[in-house]
Amino acid sequence: MILTGDIVDSDTAFKIKLVDHISADKDITLYALKLLKKMTEHHLMEVIHSIMSSLHNSRNLPYQEALVEETKMFCKLAITEAKKSYNEDHA
Repeated sequence: MILTGDIVDSDTAFKIKLVDHISADKDITLYALKLLKKMTEHHLMEVIHSIMSSLHNSRNLPYQEALVEETKMFCKLAITEAKKSYNEDHA
């Protein structure tokens, strides 16, 4: 598409996985806010922050360094979850 300049409609873009969502909403901001809420409402802010940091790191850090940072974040989240589970079991 980039080399040929072909234009595709929204249905085709969705079928070939060029886009994840198609909005019928006239107000794209409202649609985006609804989608954001759906994606984040059941997750802790720390988890969302870790995901965003991992994405940022994957673009801006050397591969090995990004991997180290992601491992640190994962371990921190895993420890937090284990402590939470332990406290619930022993309450």
